[in-house]
Amino acid sequence: MRLNELPLKKAAVITDIDWSALTPEIGRRLRDLGFHKGAEVELKHFAPISHDPIACRVDRILIAIRQSEASVISVKAPDATPEPALSDKASPSLSTVGQA
Repeated sequence: MRLNELPLKKAAVITDIDWSALTPEIGRRLRDLGFHKGAEVELKHFAPISHDPIACRVDRILIAIRQSEASVISVKAPDATPEPALSDKASPSLSTVGQA
């Protein structure tokens, strides 16, 4: 999924950036602003009419970027499936603890 396709107010993690699709100046600007693999991002707002630019949070900073810049940033939403607190192997031994 690309950053510009991310639903509003949903956090994701940057997995890849196609630096070759950006000019060196824009690439440097995005790096300086905190866009890098592993950074947490969230799409916050679209411009009212054209939806360009977009406002996104990168780590703890709110930044406006163009749709064309957001379209070269690949993101992945964190896994929504929580890990179980205890494994199935641990459950039977816990159920016998209080029995004597």
